Amino acid sequence: MHKINVQNYREISLAILIHNHKNNTRLYESIEYFFSKLNLDKSIKKTSTYLVQGTIRELSSLDIVFEDLIKKYHNSIPIEIKYILRLGYYQIKNMSSPNYAIVSSYVDISKKYNMKFHKMVNAVLRKSIKYKIKFKNPNIHTKSKLLNHPDWLYRKWINDNSEEYAEKMAIWNNTIPLIWFRVNELRYDIKSFITYLKLKNISFKQYNYNNIYFNINQSSSLIYSELFKEGKITIQNPFSGFVCNLMELKENDIIIDACAAPGGKTSYLGELMKKNSVLYAHDLSNDRLKLLKNTLSRMKLNHINISKKEVTIDKLNLANKILLDVPCTGSGVLNKYPDIKWRKNKSDLDEMVEIQKKIISNASRFLKNGGLLVYSTCSIEVEENESIIKWFLNKKSNFHIKKIANIIPDRFIDNNGFFSTIPYKDYIDGGFAAVLVKND
Repeated sequence: MHKINVQNYREISLAILIHNHKNNTRLYESIEYFFSKLNLDKSIKKTSTYLVQGTIRELSSLDIVFEDLIKKYHNSIPIEIKYILRLGYYQIKNMSSPNYAIVSSYVDISKKYNMKFHKMVNAVLRKSIKYKIKFKNPNIHTKSKLLNHPDWLYRKWINDNSEEYAEKMAIWNNTIPLIWFRVNELRYDIKSFITYLKLKNISFKQYNYNNIYFNINQSSSLIYSELFKEGKITIQNPFSGFVCNLMELKENDIIIDACAAPGGKTSYLGELMKKNSVLYAHDLSNDRLKLLKNTLSRMKLNHINISKKEVTIDKLNLANKILLDVPCTGSGVLNKYPDIKWRKNKSDLDEMVEIQKKIISNASRFLKNGGLLVYSTCSIEVEENESIIKWFLNKKSNFHIKKIANIIPDRFIDNNGFFSTIPYKDYIDGGFAAVLVKND
């Protein structure tokens, strides 16, 4: 590894992107790898995260420029130099530093990685400053690239919905995500949090439909605060809160959260639990269980039973409430996790569907008669949502769909009686949930 200047957010951003590419990790894992390894200032972490996520978010539209400016761009340019160009052009387009300083910095960094290309980096980044996209009437393939989405997904959204839907989803996914914080009402209260925010001059907006959720622009100041470290607040999107509310927790419940890591929904269920209830939280790998334990430890929730389970095949405790927040394509949260769209393809969607079927088939066997099962995803794809429920109900005549009108605002209930959200319409994560009841 090249020696990284820990005071230079551009070098750190480049190192993260190279690590991400070469190790095929999730982007947040590569960010965490360097943030935990290096002693970095908070402002460096914040700027690097913004730059890295933004570059990946706009990856294909950045590359359109370099495909035009560099012959054989994809075949002749080493990956390190590609990322230097991408970072440089993203900064030129989106950040307030002087262009000459941006170009000069990335030329210097390119010398560290490959002396052969520093003149080209200089010339290309200078040209990119005044570059104008030339397409007047782009076809679907080009439009998907300009809007930073893989062709297969963009076409799918057109086929499943409309061209307007595909374009609005893509534009939403190119925006910087809203960060929501939830108050842990077991340890803190809304009034105290509002007082704290006002005292610190932090602007905020409470969510219309659930006032324990706060949209905060200066999120990093809260992430490093004592309130966050002590588990009095946590990051969670209101969508996840709605899913937990669908569980309608009562006294004496035996609850299973079958796909629990990293623990956002588990922690909220832990807060919503009533007297004499038990909550079992499962996940399938030690790494994921570690994330779950860290979340619950920070939130001071030590009454939750955590264990490793492969919920497609393993035996579970008998329960009267089961949450299946299943693995999915994540197509409803692409502005938060921009790398997902470049990692997934149609075969991944098909693979996810098979896993989802196995999870609901196995876990439903451990639901008591009269019990309630919530199936949820952070996907907006019909195959992972409505189609799974219809498939399951065709196989299991002893289950029926529960009405949710008294729990969820009407605007989020679709024609089938399911909870569903579309990010560009609802301004929260996109996703789906259905509540099923096992007949007595």
